[in-house]
Amino acid sequence: MKMKWTAALLLAVLLVVTGCGNQDQATNEEASDKKENNTEESVEHTESETNFAVDQSDYYKMVDEFQVDHIHGLGYAGSDNTVFIASHGGLVAVKDEQWYRPKDNQHDFMGFSATENGFYSSGHPGEGSDLPNPIGLVKSTNGGERLEKLGFTGQSDFHYMTVGYKSRAIYLFNEHPNDQLDVGMYYSMNDGADWKKSELKGLPQNVAFLFAHPSDKSMIGLTSNDGVYVSTDNGDNFERFTKSAIVMAAHFSEKSLFYATAQGKLYEQSLSDKSDLKEWKLPEIGKEETISFLAQNPQKKDEITFITAKNNVFQTTDGGETWTQLTKEGGV
Repeated sequence: MKMKWTAALLLAVLLVVTGCGNQDQATNEEASDKKENNTEESVEHTESETNFAVDQSDYYKMVDEFQVDHIHGLGYAGSDNTVFIASHGGLVAVKDEQWYRPKDNQHDFMGFSATENGFYSSGHPGEGSDLPNPIGLVKSTNGGERLEKLGFTGQSDFHYMTVGYKSRAIYLFNEHPNDQLDVGMYYSMNDGADWKKSELKGLPQNVAFLFAHPSDKSMIGLTSNDGVYVSTDNGDNFERFTKSAIVMAAHFSEKSLFYATAQGKLYEQSLSDKSDLKEWKLPEIGKEETISFLAQNPQKKDEITFITAKNNVFQTTDGGETWTQLTKEGGV
């Protein structure tokens, strides 16, 4: 999840490090009882929903023209080789260079995190929705047509959240106390039924991006002005994993760390051997433009999609040898 470098976030982190480190870990013993049924969307999932495909869904329609901005997330949600982009104006998806949009429920999804069965998110309801504002923590297995409430409904909007693609381990920064969590970073391994607090020792300054390993529940990464910091103990302790650099976006695959620097470089670094470092070829994106979000296709290691600060979307399917520009400043 991309973090805006705001005073609110810095204050939240400061409180965690200096004032909250000795507090008891928060748990939510009643969360499973508090999960509410969505009044506009059923939470019963069928086998076909877990194998959801935008090009076979009545809920999604093909679009040839649209404009997207205020992008909050990017990921290969599901196992159908489809990229989903979460924005202030709702979801858009691209598969085989064809774009799709939902017919309704254009929610302002924040903290958008793709998983092999769908996505997790937070944010605010779209126009005409009867969902509470904010929507709290939700997940979907059918492209957002139905959302399952996991907690914090009407209380919290988690801008800074990430979920493991396979593990479904949830990590989030809570900026404002609610009836379950204080200020700080928390994680849950059971869809929000229980939460534990991360100690955040060794946290760098100017944290900008939070991302989880796809299958290792205990591995979490943060980007900063001093490189990528990685924790292998659920965010209790962080160490710098890369060379010192201003890192704008990052992504874990099973065996590698991908990260984009402010100097316009994209690197792939082995998780088992730090000296194994590869620089990917990039298209011309302009000297003053940087990568904001990036993701590798879990089914195709040579496919990467990234979004720039000017909402240009690029995709490669051959390991960076060639790139296709899918949007120009958010427009198709």
